[in-house]
Amino acid sequence: MISRLVLVRHGAPDYTFDGPDLERPLTEGGLRALTDALPSELSLLEPRRGVQIWTSPAKRARQTAKALAEALHQDGGVVAQHDDLYAQDVGLFITELRLSAGTVVAVGHVPFMEQLTEYLTGDRIRFNKGAAASIVFPGQTMEGAVLEWFVQGPDASRWETLITVESRLAKCAKRIEASLDYLLEHPREAEALHKFRVNVRTARSLVAFIRPFQKRRQNIALDTLLADFQHSCSFLRELDGLCERVSAAGEGSTGNLTFLFACEQARDNERTRLIGYLRRRNTRRQLRETLHEMRNVKWRTEVESAGLGVEDFRAEFDALYASCKEGLETCDFTDDEATHALRKRIKRLRYVTENLGDLLDEDRRNVAEASRKAQDELGELCDARVDLGIIATFEKRGAFAGAEADVSAYIERTQARADEIVSSLGPTLGA
Repeated sequence: MISRLVLVRHGAPDYTFDGPDLERPLTEGGLRALTDALPSELSLLEPRRGVQIWTSPAKRARQTAKALAEALHQDGGVVAQHDDLYAQDVGLFITELRLSAGTVVAVGHVPFMEQLTEYLTGDRIRFNKGAAASIVFPGQTMEGAVLEWFVQGPDASRWETLITVESRLAKCAKRIEASLDYLLEHPREAEALHKFRVNVRTARSLVAFIRPFQKRRQNIALDTLLADFQHSCSFLRELDGLCERVSAAGEGSTGNLTFLFACEQARDNERTRLIGYLRRRNTRRQLRETLHEMRNVKWRTEVESAGLGVEDFRAEFDALYASCKEGLETCDFTDDEATHALRKRIKRLRYVTENLGDLLDEDRRNVAEASRKAQDELGELCDARVDLGIIATFEKRGAFAGAEADVSAYIERTQARADEIVSSLGPTLGA
């Protein structure tokens, strides 16, 4: 004689699946939500020995039943398919149930689960995805069934947020890998270097953004690995920019050609160093480690067990936005370090918006465009100061002999432009 029936609705299905309904799977978030929630839900089920697991033949139900079996430590046991659970035939299901004994856990669909619970106990219950209800039969018949306990299903959307972040980090890892390969094949292309650095910078921005949610040790290690790659390329990128700006400013004068030649020679030397570094076996091993960590994010315990709500994600975004806005209002733009730090923060805001914008609402997505102007102005200011610093170093080495007038003119124009930007900067983010 059946003593207990546990009804479980399948987890969150993938409604974007365009194949047959029987083959519609769970979303990855739905499966992860179940994997986390079922051990707690089924802790109320005692005893667990001899439990039969029945399932609808639909793939989403079979996946749920498999997760159930694992939660009950019966992953090697038999999960029996019952067509009546998919057909939602109450009469046939009751007939099969009468021929059973012990505890049956049945995975199916709504409205069947709700109708059956009401039919047996008189209780109307709404089954969300992943919900479970235990019904006991105290007598020798199925009459007099009692609802023993009911647990509502988990919110799969909290895991969908995590999966979205994981997916974007994995895509970013792929872009880093591809852009580095391209850079090594085309080392003289300034744009190839730029794309590689942007991909690394994007990854660092995302890693910095998820710091409150990611395990601390992995977050620090990943940021360190990414920083190594970014910093290794910084000087060549700076020299690329300097050469481009000197070339545009010189208009072919003899003195300027000497000035430009010295910059280009330094750039070529730095390119040789960088490409050699990037081709080293240890460097490639470090890259593999970095990409592996990006593709295998370890979340903090509370996030792993409860997921990450989109509201938590947006709250972190709002805090970053507020920090950028406050920075524009209070930053001393004559301070190189403070200006550079603010620029990095606004870059992070922009890259997070561009890469994880589907987790934001329209107003927050508009921040990407609002931050672009401030980032570009700060970028131009930082580039000007970097140019002046490089030129000052080269002048000490006597690299510009014969081009002193052109160098002085370039310094004067660059300093004037930097002063102009400083006077125009202010609380413009989001305006």
